[in-house]
Amino acid sequence: MSAAAVADQFYVAVRINCDQAKSKLSVLFDGAWNEAGENLVSNLDKNGIDPRKLVTFTQDRDGQYRIDTKPESRVCRLGRIDYSVTISPMFAPHFHPEGNCATRTGAKATVSHGKLVTAALEIDGCTEVGALTTAVLVRPQHRPRYQYTAAEKFYENQ
Repeated sequence: MSAAAVADQFYVAVRINCDQAKSKLSVLFDGAWNEAGENLVSNLDKNGIDPRKLVTFTQDRDGQYRIDTKPESRVCRLGRIDYSVTISPMFAPHFHPEGNCATRTGAKATVSHGKLVTAALEIDGCTEVGALTTAVLVRPQHRPRYQYTAAEKFYENQ
């Protein structure tokens, strides 16, 4: 076989919805495999973030990798409160750019106002067993409401 094998690729996207009229902020994680995943991240609107664009990998002459991340923040004003939503890339435990799940970049989202963290959720793009936190709804004067999805369902081949 002369053609190089290509591994399946899973893409994670983050969507931030700031609905000032209804005074609610939601952060959602979505994902898809291969071409569907490429379409997912390439068709994100101004409210979407591709976490792969928040990280760069460089390899030195000795073969050692350096990972640089650049979080992205957005502000959502609900009533008199400015909520900051910060998205960072997230990797599986023991991540290595040439190892298992090497090309999968997940995301971490933190919602805060002032120095108070209101909500946080993360998905590493690799953990395929258990429950994943896939969304959060934040409203002033309310506790955050999280949405959970079975990892097996989140990573289903679509």
